[in-house]
Amino acid sequence: MTGRVAPDLPENARPLAAEATSDKDRELTEFAPEEGAYAFHAACVGKGEVSIVVRNGTLVPPPATESPTVGVIRVEDKPQHFEIQVTGGTPAWKIAVISGNHQP
Repeated sequence: MTGRVAPDLPENARPLAAEATSDKDRELTEFAPEEGAYAFHAACVGKGEVSIVVRNGTLVPPPATESPTVGVIRVEDKPQHFEIQVTGGTPAWKIAVISGNHQP
């Protein structure tokens, strides 16, 4: 996979879940935000589309091919999870979830 997940993650970033990589649909491990928000850093390469679906059904725009996408989700301090959905092919994707409002 040539796409990279946030090549410049903040030095003080605290991961909330293990970094995940796949080319199929996948539900990510539940995690607990620590600062009222979490950020995801994602990338995908290949043909097809990748969507990030937050627990409440909110669809986050898919990562752009070869270009990392960063999103910040503001939440209550309760367990969170989301899933990755792949359509129209088998694009390889990678995602990291970190605590707080970390944007490039």
